[in-house]
Amino acid sequence: MTRSQQQYDKSLNNRDNLAEEHAFTDTGQLILLAIFLVTWITDSFIFHYSVFLNSYMPLYVRLPIGIAFLTASAFFALSAHNTVFGKTAREPGLITRGVFSIVRHPMYFGSFLFFLGLMFITLSLACAAICILIFVFYYLVSKYEEKLLLQKYGTAYEEYRTRVPMLFPLKIRRK
Repeated sequence: MTRSQQQYDKSLNNRDNLAEEHAFTDTGQLILLAIFLVTWITDSFIFHYSVFLNSYMPLYVRLPIGIAFLTASAFFALSAHNTVFGKTAREPGLITRGVFSIVRHPMYFGSFLFFLGLMFITLSLACAAICILIFVFYYLVSKYEEKLLLQKYGTAYEEYRTRVPMLFPLKIRRK
């Protein structure tokens, strides 16, 4: 392990604002990424088994929309990562600023936008089905992490949850 990696690991161990994550989160994300990419490549570029919708929406319409999703994906994921782990990280505590003021799980939201962007470029129905599976995965992981954050931060996190949506920057009112 390099010296910079050791310093990075040490800095993470001293960060009490990081809640635990589900043990399957990283592995699950890698598995879903592999499934999605294999499906996207084989469906979109080799076998074309579910991309028949392309004839209804030309590439010059799909491509800018897909690129917009990919750009938003990079913005949310990188901003969240820099806020938590990067140079913009501040003193330990509940993070509610920046992209965390838009959505409570911006890294997961950014990752989901990545999948949507690729899916939208080719309009693969097979990838759309996998996107539903990916959304369910991120929802379940987020719910698990929210329990841990609620235990750690109590009423402060509960108040944050009432203000900021979980996975999509849309506030749905509940009665």
